[in-house]
Amino acid sequence: MSDNQTKNKNTNSKGAILSSLNHEIRTQLNALVWFANALAKTDVSPEQAELLVTLDAVSDAFGDVADRLLGMKQIESGTMSLHRSKTDIHEIFEEVKVKFKPRCDENGVSFVVNIDEGVPKFIYEDGERLRQILKQVISDAVKCVDTGSIVVTALMRASDMLAIVIADTGAGIDLSGNDSLGKQTEARRKSPNFAVYASDMGMEISQGIVVAMGGGIEITRSPGVGSTVDIQFPLVAMPSDKRTDQAAANVSLEVPSQLKVLVAEDIFINQKVLDSYLLQWGLKADFVDDGEAAVKAANECEYDIIIMDIHMPKLDGVGAATEIRQKSELNKHTMIVALTADVFFQDSDESFIFDAIMNKPITPMRLLSVVQKAANKKGLVQVDALAS
Repeated sequence: MSDNQTKNKNTNSKGAILSSLNHEIRTQLNALVWFANALAKTDVSPEQAELLVTLDAVSDAFGDVADRLLGMKQIESGTMSLHRSKTDIHEIFEEVKVKFKPRCDENGVSFVVNIDEGVPKFIYEDGERLRQILKQVISDAVKCVDTGSIVVTALMRASDMLAIVIADTGAGIDLSGNDSLGKQTEARRKSPNFAVYASDMGMEISQGIVVAMGGGIEITRSPGVGSTVDIQFPLVAMPSDKRTDQAAANVSLEVPSQLKVLVAEDIFINQKVLDSYLLQWGLKADFVDDGEAAVKAANECEYDIIIMDIHMPKLDGVGAATEIRQKSELNKHTMIVALTADVFFQDSDESFIFDAIMNKPITPMRLLSVVQKAANKKGLVQVDALAS
């Protein structure tokens, strides 16, 4: 066996291990996120509320590990890829606000999100990657800022360059000037504040993502003043699709009460997660726990959306979705959403049979987004029921 073959074999073996670890972490993380959301809606004491903050921090830590495992594999294999689609910048910024503002408020730190008027509501970009970058950078800022503020701003530079600037008043590191991220890594590792800025890997992964988008990240750190992370990338032209444009024009933040939902998921806790979120919006779903049962249900009842776990017994999600597409008279054109803890699934050829992919951990806002798309595809009447 040649040296190159040995190297490729070792890389593939490491990639398989990282993929497996990522899958296991995200499966357990799904339960943690749901428990935190469910408990937060109960009548909790101040002490319990404090414990919930800790639980939320643990969930974030698990999520960071999962994201880094994914990034490590893709950087090492040179397979950093983007899955661009119509992405709502306002929705992503609202998620950021919901996630980080309560924590900042608790610490007495001002957290502000701004979107300039010139920024389009929709861009054609990888929304999941953009979320990953913002989570990484803002998490760093939250860890560093004890007093003052964190301000996240989206603005346009020229007609086709989107910039997202995260400015904070945390303790900066003197790196003798401002420089690109790649040139700062060694200085950050040698810094006595490395425990605070111990996210080099995450930031390097973020840099890799932004470079894949055609942009870059610049960091300014000033001791005693604060830090600024400047992310910018060119906007990609939105593909013309009259049906997609019309659906987007009709999108509402509401959920139709008559929406028929089928969920195929073999893990009980994940069923509980999805059921609890759907019930918030007055939706009662049909649940099955394997692919064969999903096909049977699809042949007996017409649904508006089918949420399909990828890894199930008897018949996996890909096999079940394929059979429904080919043989079900009632649901061959129904929106089918892949539910998976395998973040590499979106890079596979099998992913194209699905209308959307929802990675675990499941959050109310992500689930609401796919439910809304299904409702608008069907042109259903809307009723009041918002995600919380």
